[in-house]
Amino acid sequence: MNASIVLAVLALAALAAARPQQFQQQPQQFQQFQPQSQQFQTQPQQFRQAVTPVPIISRQETRDEHGQYSLAFSSADGIVATDSGALKEIKEGENKGDYFLARKGSYRYLSPEGEIVELHYIADENGFQVVNQTPVRQ
Repeated sequence: MNASIVLAVLALAALAAARPQQFQQQPQQFQQFQPQSQQFQTQPQQFRQAVTPVPIISRQETRDEHGQYSLAFSSADGIVATDSGALKEIKEGENKGDYFLARKGSYRYLSPEGEIVELHYIADENGFQVVNQTPVRQ
């Protein structure tokens, strides 16, 4: 009889150990991030200077129903930029017959050294490529 009692106690202990355990701890709550207000209000003097917006002298934009476009602008500080996108058919590979937007454009600006820099680019099935970049002597 002692053996059957020990066996019954072991069976009950095994059942108790096998039942799903309930979590005793509550899930940890995340604290909201609160930035230190002093950290973001104390900037070096060089960053507190007022920035004067540069006027846009001209801006042109055209788009069609297929997503093709042409953009151009120039600003009072001498920046000139153009960008256009045209649909181009994929000629080979898994996506043959589909279309993608091939881009080309340029921008021109005055470098910190006082040189005018002009860059022309294309972005097509071969990726982004700089066609030429040249400082323009004044």
